[in-house]
Order: sequence, then C-alpha cells, then structure tokens
Amino acid sequence: MIQKLNKIPFKEYKTWFYNYTNNYKKDKEIANKALLKIDHTERVIKLSEEIYDSLHPETKEDNLADLVNTCALFHDIGRFWQVKENKTFWEGNQKIDHGKKGVEILKLKNILSELTKYQKDIIYNVIEYHNKLEVPHFSDHYKEICSNIIRDADKLDIINIMINNYDPKKGYTSGCSKETLLNIFNKSPVDISNNKTHDDAILTWIGFGYDLHYKKSIETYKTYLPKLLNMLSDKSHNREIEEHISGYLKQRVKA
Repeated sequence: MIQKLNKIPFKEYKTWFYNYTNNYKKDKEIANKALLKIDHTERVIKLSEEIYDSLHPETKEDNLADLVNTCALFHDIGRFWQVKENKTFWEGNQKIDHGKKGVEILKLKNILSELTKYQKDIIYNVIEYHNKLEVPHFSDHYKEICSNIIRDADKLDIINIMINNYDPKKGYTSGCSKETLLNIFNKSPVDISNNKTHDDAILTWIGFGYDLHYKKSIETYKTYLPKLLNMLSDKSHNREIEEHISGYLKQRVKA
C-alpha cells in the first residue's frame, strides 16, 4: 500500500539552505567552491523538475514534486562541511562520505521536523545513497522515484560541468586503463576512486549512462556522449564504446 504524502514546506527549506550556505560563502578560502555547489544544487533542482514533469501522469502524486525538490535541494548539503574541513571535494583518500554527512547535518539541525517519519526516511535514504556506485533495492514506490530522479539529475549536471571545465593537465596522465575499459564494455558504472588517467575520468562520466533511469535523462545524456568521446586522448576504442553505450540505452528506452 502506497502511503499518502503530506504537504512539504519547500520554500522554507530553500530559505534555510541559502542561510546555511551563506556562512560558507563568507569564508574567502572556500567561497568559490561553496558557490560551485550552490550553483550545482540549483541546476540539479531544475533537472529534477524536468525529469519529474516528463513522467507519466499516473506516476505523479500530490506533494511528490516537492518531495523530489527537497531531496535535490539537500542532496549535497554535506559538501559544504566537507570543503570547509578538507578544502577539497575529492573523497578518494578521505574517510568522508558527503551523502552520509548530509544526513547527519539535517538530523542535527532538525530541519525536517514538520515532516512525517515516512517522509524523513525517504529524504535521508535518497541523500545517503545519491553518491554511491550502487544503490540497495528500494521497495518503497516514492523512495525509488526520488532516488532515481536525483541520481539522474546529479549525474547529468556533473557531466555538463566536466565537459565545460575539465582540465586534462591537472593530476592525470593520458590514456586509459584496461580495468576502466573493461567496466565500460561490461556495461558497468566505473568507480571514480580507481581513476588513474585522464581518460579514466572521462570514461567514468561516460559510464554514468549505464545508471540512468528515465527517457528524459537518456535523451540529455545522448547529447553529451559525442563531446565526452571527443575529450578522450586515446580515441582508438571510441567506436566500440559508443556501440556499447548506445545499444544499452536503446534497450533502456524500450524498457
């Protein structure tokens, strides 16, 4: 049985979000990084709204749109604490999980006090798992929808950011590793913490295509794929990569 969703004070949550993040914007050492995450959050909200609007009318319910937006608003709330403490968003060599940290912050601040336990549980689960390579099966209808939308929107904006801002000269050598290519050919997402080269990072974003859930998301991803392939320094596998990804996406659209 699907539970009823109560009204959600999304506008109040947005006010709290901007007040909370404003403290990080005032810190000159991390101000630029804080602004990047605020901008990212706003775009994820917009993308989430577009994906939600594209769903079949029977999927939509009263207050579900605001529940999705709330998950989008808070999905990276743990990033601000993270960059304040570590001056970086990179988690590969840290014992920090910004998904879990975000849940801790929301609970500590008691932001969702007006919501039912059921709604809180959805938001906490979506935030905790939005950045994981794999997500546990959510048997709850609303939890699954919110999780899928936020993960799609987050990935699409990350790809867009990287296409427009990625600098291959920073920290990586050229070429791609066999392990990363194998992930792509096995139709598996790539664990970013295992990236060793410039092309590994790009293949990670290409691999996001294996974890998209909605036709709207896939259509947007398809416009990014040629640009990602063109960014690879080693283009010898491009045709095969494109065939694997495109074939998979065709099946996803049919499903």
